[in-house]
Amino acid sequence: MAEQKIKLVILTLSAGGIGGGLERMETLLFRRLDRDIFEPVIVVMNDPVPGEIAYDESIPYEFTGTANRFGSLLKLIRDADIVTFNGGFDPLVCEATA
Repeated sequence: MAEQKIKLVILTLSAGGIGGGLERMETLLFRRLDRDIFEPVIVVMNDPVPGEIAYDESIPYEFTGTANRFGSLLKLIRDADIVTFNGGFDPLVCEATA
């Protein structure tokens, strides 16, 4: 067992529904992560949508909201060891992870 877990933050724009390609493969991969080594969290850069079905219910979700998205994102990723984002170029994500 790892002395300190590796914090993996998965950034996404939406909490619901698995898309195709990369999103689907990542979701399948995340379900098989060794939780003794990795501590994954999905950070949705938006407000929660009532009734939305989550990508993967085995991983906790955090939401940035829309009022102060950048500030919230900084707080949620500051202790991350790995940050992943499968969207296109997003200056907000680039600046927050720099």
